[in-house]
Amino acid sequence: MELFKNRFLSSRKIGISISESQDINRYGLGNMHLEDITVEMARYLLACGAIIAYGGNIKYSKTPNYTAILSDVVKNYRTYYEDRDSVIINYVAYPLYKNITKDYEADLARSIKFEKIDPTDHLEGLSIDINPKDINDKDIHERFINAISLSLMRKRMNEDIDARIILGGKATGYSGTYPGLVEEAYLAIKAKKPVYLIGAYGGCANIIIHALKGNTPEELTEEYQFKNDKRYKPLYDYYNIQANNSGGLLEPICYKDIVECFNNTVIDGLYTEINGLNNGLTEDENNQLFKSVDIPEIIRLILKGLQMKYCP
Repeated sequence: MELFKNRFLSSRKIGISISESQDINRYGLGNMHLEDITVEMARYLLACGAIIAYGGNIKYSKTPNYTAILSDVVKNYRTYYEDRDSVIINYVAYPLYKNITKDYEADLARSIKFEKIDPTDHLEGLSIDINPKDINDKDIHERFINAISLSLMRKRMNEDIDARIILGGKATGYSGTYPGLVEEAYLAIKAKKPVYLIGAYGGCANIIIHALKGNTPEELTEEYQFKNDKRYKPLYDYYNIQANNSGGLLEPICYKDIVECFNNTVIDGLYTEINGLNNGLTEDENNQLFKSVDIPEIIRLILKGLQMKYCP
């Protein structure tokens, strides 16, 4: 295939945002289907010369573990890129990177490079102690630090990548300020990075698509989050107190801002004068990507969009 000969994505970093979708069964699909598309999408991206960026815990104990899946793709299909090492960059937030030993990192060096994002490098101006001795609620402070760390990791990854692919994603029960894939889409769109949304597997990707079409999905409201996760309201209140006292160094959690950003985003990827997905696909092609469950078609559309962006 001519695409592979040209390796038109050589040295390009493509961020893959993928995690379990809590409503995937409604679409007649399951985690096995998410694993299948992850493997095929990674295989084609790597064959086209891309470096894959992913933010996840390599030692995540539940199934599926997408970092482990991506690592296995490299091992199984190394003939595509046998001349290159570390074709996957795994961005890891504090404190998750503490679980990665030097021996473990060395074992995976040929497939994965770990980028460990240390919050202390960014918190100095906030005068925030990661492990304060005197605090009334250490649990909520720890969750606050973890939320900051996840956001810092996502911001760092967003700075590094050339495009973002979004698939699945849970809308509640997350550890950060927002659902992870929602925050990653928000950061990418604000930075005018090409974004590719696969909606037929449900989850955050489908929620974001509804917002792009001018709607306000209930999942993107504080009320919904408070109702569906009792632990979120205390974190939300504590985080926003800290943000309001940070002198602008921390952005308060505000779902209205997220929705407005998505509502004001133009879907037609060829229309670049104002904020848009700008992903090389037409509006019709984006809508096709939003609803397709056919893996070859999804991959074809993403590769076409990336080729239009980087090899027009």
